[in-house]
Amino acid sequence: MLDRLIGFFIHRHLLTNMVFALVLVAGVLAWSNLKKEELPDITFDTVRISVNYPGASAEEVEYHITEPLEEALSSVDGIYRLSSSTASASSIITAELEPQTDDIEAVVTEIRQEVLAVDLPDEIRDDPRIRVFKTSRKAILDIGLILTGAQLLDSEQRRLLQNRALDLEKRLLALPEISRVSRSGYLDDEMHISVDPEKLRAYNISFNTVMNEIRRNNVRQPAGSIEAVQEPKVTLYGELRTPEELRALAVQGGFEGQVVRLEDVAEVTYGHKKNPGILKINGHEGLFLKVIKSSRVGILEALEAVNREIEGFRSLQKNTPELQLIILDDESVDLRNRLSIIGMNGAIGFVLILIILFLFLDFRSGFWVAAGIPFSFCFALAGALMIGYSINNITLAAVIIVMGIVVDDALVVAENIKRRASSGMPLYQAATEGTSMVFMPVLASILTTCLAFVPLLFFQGRFGTMVSFIPAVIVLMLAGSLLEALFILPGHLALSARGHESSNREHWFAI
Repeated sequence: MLDRLIGFFIHRHLLTNMVFALVLVAGVLAWSNLKKEELPDITFDTVRISVNYPGASAEEVEYHITEPLEEALSSVDGIYRLSSSTASASSIITAELEPQTDDIEAVVTEIRQEVLAVDLPDEIRDDPRIRVFKTSRKAILDIGLILTGAQLLDSEQRRLLQNRALDLEKRLLALPEISRVSRSGYLDDEMHISVDPEKLRAYNISFNTVMNEIRRNNVRQPAGSIEAVQEPKVTLYGELRTPEELRALAVQGGFEGQVVRLEDVAEVTYGHKKNPGILKINGHEGLFLKVIKSSRVGILEALEAVNREIEGFRSLQKNTPELQLIILDDESVDLRNRLSIIGMNGAIGFVLILIILFLFLDFRSGFWVAAGIPFSFCFALAGALMIGYSINNITLAAVIIVMGIVVDDALVVAENIKRRASSGMPLYQAATEGTSMVFMPVLASILTTCLAFVPLLFFQGRFGTMVSFIPAVIVLMLAGSLLEALFILPGHLALSARGHESSNREHWFAI
């Protein structure tokens, strides 16, 4: 039965050659479609909840936000440890999940439900932000925006630069490859209202009356805040109207139907929040946009889309020649360097394997045994694409680990076939019987090698999750090697030797 199965493939060269070629083509296509990452796509077992409470002290945030959320999360099954960081106006709670958690999505869903069920103060405008850490959803690029003629920005220059940054941010967020864009050096808009005390007395209006009217007409609860910095000065944040609308605001009805408007007693100017520091790029004050890719795509694909969008944005800024975009912290540079280093190491290993094969085997046998390496690699690439893996440092390291092992079975098969052919046995019979004789030992050898890497699947924690990709890649490589050595290699050896006399040349290290 085994002889008939092996003989079936040996005598059907077209079928085996087509299978060989299809696997190579599938591997090339898989390489172009697989995500290229620095690390595998891993969902780290950590969830972070952040809440902003504008204007609240750290004690108020602890009492109204942190403690209620921690109490709600303490009832969630699957949380190993809770930690929190409370500051003025903000609270951050980190939930570390149990290492043995199987269904992370279910735990995250329960966390989200418990958090949203907590009754938070009405002044909190936005819902709590819940983030699950994934290594594949990472910052891939920083974009610096500066105005070349301004080392320090005035109000108008800052407004121009921030508007351009917002335009670019919207364009980037419209890309399916990008999940988020964060800003640095960006200052929120403010309205500054300078009240004239003399005019207040002339109209018999109190300062508190002006503040109350502004609050009642301009700030829509629960958003925004009004701060009396130094009477009679008012700073307005949040949901702002235009200066013209504020100037026309009626603060009090006067005698004989006369209406007193804000512009009659105050000066309204448009500005920005106070800058706690200055962010400089190449000696110019500017802004940073940190671009974070989606977990569905690789770094190289995301950067290609971002670069196209940046070039399109630059072409639309011809009326603002002083605007300059500077690319910083391009992750593709490091990724390409790492992949090229690993690729070069793999290529060196492949060349060394070829040298050893040609020392111990004749040219034809050495060539077809070596052909099993790209076949196994392409087989593994196609399998990796099917199971959702990516090309990264871990998976490529697994390929290098097993590269020398994948030729072991082919060496045994090729040498057994050659020995029988050298004794005068017909080529096809030598290929059939030689392969059949070592079929079970080769199969056992591959299985034991696969089992040797199985313990890597039982490592716990983040390290265990990381190394769990190694056994899968090794199994794919060895499966491709087994397929090639037992069903494709014998036919290639028989076909290549047909019509030629067996070489009796002795090699230096001939077996």
